[in-house]
Amino acid sequence: MCVVCVEHAIDATDADITSAIIPHFQGVRDGIGAMGSQYAIGVYGCRNTCIRLEAEGLTTRSFVSGMSTGYSGNLGYPLPDNWAFDQIKDFTPAAGTSGAVEIDNDIASGRDPGIDSVTRPRDPNDAFYTYLIRLEARAGQWIDQGHTDRSAPELVAQYLRARDGLYKFTGADTTFGSLDQDFVNFVNGYPDEPFAGPLRDPGLLWDSDVDHFGASFGAVLTTGLDDDLTSASLADFGSWGGDLVSVLGQFHQSGLSDDQAYDFAAGLIAGKADGTYFSLGDVLADIDARVLGHAALQDSGQTLSAAFQANYASPAASVARRKAFYALRFGSSTDTLGSAAVSAMVRGTAETAAIRAAFWFDQFGSVTCPSPEFMSADALGGVATAFRDAILQYCS
Repeated sequence: MCVVCVEHAIDATDADITSAIIPHFQGVRDGIGAMGSQYAIGVYGCRNTCIRLEAEGLTTRSFVSGMSTGYSGNLGYPLPDNWAFDQIKDFTPAAGTSGAVEIDNDIASGRDPGIDSVTRPRDPNDAFYTYLIRLEARAGQWIDQGHTDRSAPELVAQYLRARDGLYKFTGADTTFGSLDQDFVNFVNGYPDEPFAGPLRDPGLLWDSDVDHFGASFGAVLTTGLDDDLTSASLADFGSWGGDLVSVLGQFHQSGLSDDQAYDFAAGLIAGKADGTYFSLGDVLADIDARVLGHAALQDSGQTLSAAFQANYASPAASVARRKAFYALRFGSSTDTLGSAAVSAMVRGTAETAAIRAAFWFDQFGSVTCPSPEFMSADALGGVATAFRDAILQYCS
């Protein structure tokens, strides 16, 4: 699961990036994909180059040429969100002697562990597992203090959900579970928090949205799982169903004709570029919430750190996990999958419909379309079919 950084150590302008560098990386992506290679794509370049390629979904990690302070592509730009290393200074040990050698001084974010051996494999998710183990220790202390109304996995997931503050819409606590803010404060009161490393799928070589997982896992534990797989439940709305409604909302706001719904949604669902509310990272989080949530509801007793390590152990484990999601949620049936997708957008229980309508009106609603039920059958069908095809691509 190594990252191959393609070098673009030039002061590329925006026009250069658009006309040459992005097409080049599209070719790199297609070439590596065609070979079935187990390499993720990274870039070495100035900040603007790294930012633009990340926004296009073409790179997973950036090695920033920060030492080139005069580059226009570094001036005034922040570090990219996916930066792993930043080259900040060079120096020469043993200067003035025959053994002098110029080397770079780089800093690391922790998003990528790098390579320190060609014989001993290194798990890129080790930092995330360590972070989870720390949260589990805090959850155990919290429970030992008499706070026994929530399990350790639920407390850990709640903390992940609360980190960025995104999951606070009307009905959020009903959907994801009432947030234990006192536990969140308890964890934040501890010093020396380890780095919250990313969680990378070993088969798809893409990062899961861990905060999203925290919310979706909470929805599964809070509302449980329904027997009717053709109908969307509140647990579904708290994970993939809510994401699908968001894509429908984006289509509504686009102003495109109904016959373009499929192409529009297909470009967003499981997308890697910016501009989607249902990215590949979200899909992975929803998969994990269902698979790990199902085990938790069966009272498996397994910690989240152990569950993630088992399900992210290898590319084969990745495939098995994604197939398990398709089987658990949709019975491995395309018809069930399609029916559940439509149900998530316009049907479901009265409670689910009320929360969905409030969410829609807050995020996407208008006078002409105050709820998803006002969308046409063609629009609903196009978005549902795009979701079906994405799940079949990644999970069947």
